[in-house]
Amino acid sequence: MATLHIPASGLAALPAGALGEVTVGEKVHVLVANGAMAWALSDGVLGPVRLADEVLGAGQGYRVIQFMAALPAGALGGALFNSNGQLLGIFTGSPNTGGQQFAVPVESVSGLAAQTSRTRLGPGKNLDLPQVIPNQGGVPVEEPTPITSLAKARSLRVSSRTTYFTPFMLQKELLNKAEFRELGMNVIDGSKGGDLLVEVDRPLFTYDFTYSVADSRTGAIVATGKVTAIDGPHAAQGIARKIVQELEKARAVQAAQVGRQ
Repeated sequence: MATLHIPASGLAALPAGALGEVTVGEKVHVLVANGAMAWALSDGVLGPVRLADEVLGAGQGYRVIQFMAALPAGALGGALFNSNGQLLGIFTGSPNTGGQQFAVPVESVSGLAAQTSRTRLGPGKNLDLPQVIPNQGGVPVEEPTPITSLAKARSLRVSSRTTYFTPFMLQKELLNKAEFRELGMNVIDGSKGGDLLVEVDRPLFTYDFTYSVADSRTGAIVATGKVTAIDGPHAAQGIARKIVQELEKARAVQAAQVGRQ
């Protein structure tokens, strides 16, 4: 995937949607490109948001949106958006045109523009491609790990995928914890922002409240867990305690690594 910056203004763009606002079974649309530079529009049905780890060949450490749509022959990929015109994700083509498809959430790829090396390629008619510089044994750039994401985080945002749990429940428990405040952490109230995104769910017919913590910039899952509780407020107490433990552990590991250096 590439990010392109172009000298233009006033261009129309699809607004980004949020995973916390999608509903399984709702109607979605796919805008598909093919090798002939043509575009096709198809309707589909939204499936659940799943971990990529659960999908064969999809990789690991981030989430994917499952959907069903009949992609035309030769489809290379395109955009998945809802009936409100909000962009939900980006997907690639698949030979299984009548089956299940998976899209990467737009919030997981929107950080690409900020991560670009800003290499100037020149005009499109005569690309000034960057030269390949042989590796001279320099220090490689390390990709962020779950430990570094948790250790460097200073704010988090909470979302919920179940009616049995509201973000406020966890926000309240976190802010009431002295350990959380001592870590210099803040809670972002809203649908955007935050270094970390905590998403809570409760599978049907269970008392298990599951949660995942994702790096908002990369979309990578950096921590997961489960709390069994009779209701949301009690679950929030357990989840808050576990999140604080994860943050404290990450800070301790990073401090030890710096000390060894």
